[in-house]
Amino acid sequence: MRVCVDLSILRVRPTGVGYYGYFLATALGENFAEAEDYLVFDGLRFQSLRAFIDAHPRRSVIKASVYQSVWNAAAPYGVVRNAWRQLKGAAFSRGSAQCDLVHAIAYAPPLHATTAWLPLIHDMSHLRCPEFHPAERVRWLRAHDAAIDNAVLVNTVSEFTKSEIVALLGVAPQRVRVTYPGVNPAFAAARADDVSALSHYGLTPGRFLLSVATIDPRKNLAGIAAAFAQLPAAFRRDVPLVFVGQAGWRRVEFPKSVARLQERGEIRFAGYVPVDHLRALYRNTALFLYPSHYEGFGLPVAEAHLTGAPVAIAQGGGPREAGCGLALEVASADLERWTEVMREALEGQGWRDGKARAARITAAKAFTWERNARQTKKIYDEIAQCLSSQHRPRAAAGR
Repeated sequence: MRVCVDLSILRVRPTGVGYYGYFLATALGENFAEAEDYLVFDGLRFQSLRAFIDAHPRRSVIKASVYQSVWNAAAPYGVVRNAWRQLKGAAFSRGSAQCDLVHAIAYAPPLHATTAWLPLIHDMSHLRCPEFHPAERVRWLRAHDAAIDNAVLVNTVSEFTKSEIVALLGVAPQRVRVTYPGVNPAFAAARADDVSALSHYGLTPGRFLLSVATIDPRKNLAGIAAAFAQLPAAFRRDVPLVFVGQAGWRRVEFPKSVARLQERGEIRFAGYVPVDHLRALYRNTALFLYPSHYEGFGLPVAEAHLTGAPVAIAQGGGPREAGCGLALEVASADLERWTEVMREALEGQGWRDGKARAARITAAKAFTWERNARQTKKIYDEIAQCLSSQHRPRAAAGR
């Protein structure tokens, strides 16, 4: 069976979904001889999986940044985003006949055809909290919800999201396969010159708070900024709050106090940073904060744990699975409690205990891309058997 992995999302700088697609493709190529026949759709053309993997690391950072800037500029304009989807659909239709199965890394393939497909659903936020997405994206996703019933199986990233798929789309649980994401092994690399990396941002080891997320409303960054603003001035002057991540589809309405704290360097926006810098930031933060209103998994939680960092997450959802029960949980809207855990971390109340640090690292090591690829390949093989027998493993009633 010839599989095509839709990696058109990698035309822009990768965040969670893009990283998932790239590392999955790489791990498939490294672990399975059959992957030599696999294809990748990059948004405009089909190419071999091997050629894509070999070429992608050399892709111009400037080119990716240009794509990202254009995409961000187009975010408020549904007509532009829709035009891009139509362009991808046309390109996909010209080559999809080469494929027996399309693995749709970002929910659905660019265009539905007669080819069998496997949707990868990262979360159900377009139904649970549509206000956190552009209206055009919500319309596109909802238009494809019913088509999930036509997929042979459904792939997702956590048991939480599996439960959401069952509840919101009516998919029978026996049709859903969970494959946890892996963590970039670069985050497990031996300690390098962290001090040099931190000095680039004017930071001291152990004397800053960190959040890593796309800067958009769903991530609840305004909430933890407001919680940070409630800390005593002496704390804020000595230990800044650092936001790492590129701008999302819509401007985040931060409290007015944030502008003043930013002017004083107490809150800092580092933007999109290279992996070696991000590793140093994770490894040396007093506390990593992941307060998102809704997440299907929460890969930065596992990344932070792989470096040993202490983590606080919003209650509920996939981040609990990403944190393996080792992250402190706080209600996303409880600003007083967020302020309290920040203060506790800065006062050093056991957060960097060696035993707890080792437990976090050990738990995060279970999230490997090799394991993900082997589980994904098992799904491909299962679908191949279903297609060969013309039988789909679905419930007798409903989806």
